[in-house]
Amino acid sequence: MKSILLTTTAIVAFAGAAAADGHLGMSFAGDAELGYNDEFDSGIFWSLGLTMTGSAELDNGLTASISGDVELINDPELNDADEIVNNPSSAFDGNDVEIDDLVISFGNDQAMVKFGDTAPAADSIYSSAVTNIDADAFADEDDVDNEDAVLIGSATFGETTVGLSYAIVESNTDPDDDLVGLQVGATTTLGNFTVGFGYQEQVDGQPSSIGDTDIDDSPEVYALSVSTTFSGLDLGLSIAEASGEDDMGEDVSLTSDRKSVV
Repeated sequence: MKSILLTTTAIVAFAGAAAADGHLGMSFAGDAELGYNDEFDSGIFWSLGLTMTGSAELDNGLTASISGDVELINDPELNDADEIVNNPSSAFDGNDVEIDDLVISFGNDQAMVKFGDTAPAADSIYSSAVTNIDADAFADEDDVDNEDAVLIGSATFGETTVGLSYAIVESNTDPDDDLVGLQVGATTTLGNFTVGFGYQEQVDGQPSSIGDTDIDDSPEVYALSVSTTFSGLDLGLSIAEASGEDDMGEDVSLTSDRKSVV
């Protein structure tokens, strides 16, 4: 039976660290845990987590940024045949390193490129004016099997923002298939109307569903949304279509449309 006899947690934070030229800013926040657990021969376990954010102003007006979480873990749960062949014999055996939510970006207010654990274009830029549109279920980050990261580029021209993204899957046997799951998202303001558009390409071998029908691949999705305000009322109209093939090779499609007045 596992017994925890001692545990302590410390929170540390460093803010405002900057390079001498004033263009580089880094901030760190973290937590550490130290305890005793009789499942270790030494009895001691520990973990160390660090959240970092940093940005650098470049001479050409662009900004390079990085953010993410790094965690070093020494935990009894790592002591199994799949991960560690020999039982941990000290507080420095059975260690694991996890990196989460790592995002690297480069750009300015007009154009931006992001790489890492970030939302793809349609999911982040397109927004339906009406809820419960079943056919516009765009994939979010990590929704593609074996996804390593998302690469997204976006640009803003006046009242219009357009973005394009791919999921990166380096485990594919064909290097030409490393970029999958194209998404396009756009939003603009035309007079008193806000218009949004979203698109997602089909991803082969990515099981999903259209309504109540299971399909072997993720669906191809188109979505359009229009909203405005008239005499104090918020008016919205959205329409989306998802299409693919079921297990029998039959075409399956779902069209959803919905209006709202608030």
